[in-house]
Amino acid sequence: MEEVVGEGEDEDLSGREAIGLYEVVECVGQGGMGAVYLAREEGLGPMVAVKVTHTERAAPEDLARFEREATLMGRVEHEKVVRLMDQGQTEDGLRYMVMPFYAGKDLKDVIDEAEGLLPIERTLDIACQLLAGLQAVHEAGVVHR
Repeated sequence: MEEVVGEGEDEDLSGREAIGLYEVVECVGQGGMGAVYLAREEGLGPMVAVKVTHTERAAPEDLARFEREATLMGRVEHEKVVRLMDQGQTEDGLRYMVMPFYAGKDLKDVIDEAEGLLPIERTLDIACQLLAGLQAVHEAGVVHR
């Protein structure tokens, strides 16, 4: 998702406290197609990331792309590829995907914090991890664009 939003800016949930079986904690990011929420499986479940569509303003092709993404994610099992844990649709039509929540920095933050070039060893380590995930995706018959 492109833009990080602050706590309380959950306009897409219309005051909703849960998405399916997942209790919403806060919005952690938004983009053109939807938003990502930090949530917890009901009870004492683990923290998860719940990706939802902007259903009210999504074009049919966007909803189809969201469904296709969930289907393809479910086909790939690899330590370097985010695992799809659950997917569904609420009674009022909100579509969602559930993935493990990984706290920490994203690649952009790592690069920005380097204040210049990353050391070659770190660059090669990151590249190898990315390529291992990409290989798993391709072996599952998924073409990443």
